[in-house]
Amino acid sequence: MTDSVPDAPGLGVVPGAEVLPVGALTLSGGYTTTPTSGVEGGGGGSGNQTYLGGVGWGATDRTTVLFGFGVNDDPTYAPVNGGNIGQQQVAVALGVRKRFLEAGRLRMAVQGSSEAIWITSD
Repeated sequence: MTDSVPDAPGLGVVPGAEVLPVGALTLSGGYTTTPTSGVEGGGGGSGNQTYLGGVGWGATDRTTVLFGFGVNDDPTYAPVNGGNIGQQQVAVALGVRKRFLEAGRLRMAVQGSSEAIWITSD
């Protein structure tokens, strides 16, 4: 649910402090796949995908409201009890980013989200 700068050593992905102008909307979408074999933690290139989407809305010039979702409906990439089972996953999130400091090129914001994940299997 965040725009980000490149990975920071030891910190992972660091969210940006950008907020949308009042009334502005952004839409995002994409997908992730399991890693191919030979990649650290690789799942053997199973072809499983998680589809993602999101909407951002500028509630004020200092506050952005965010909504995101993800859907996965593929079998497990590794056998469970000797076989690959079907699994379904749905995730939704609602978040807010609030800028509290802007001084020249320095900007600071706080962001929080509430997320829910449902996972079912055969």
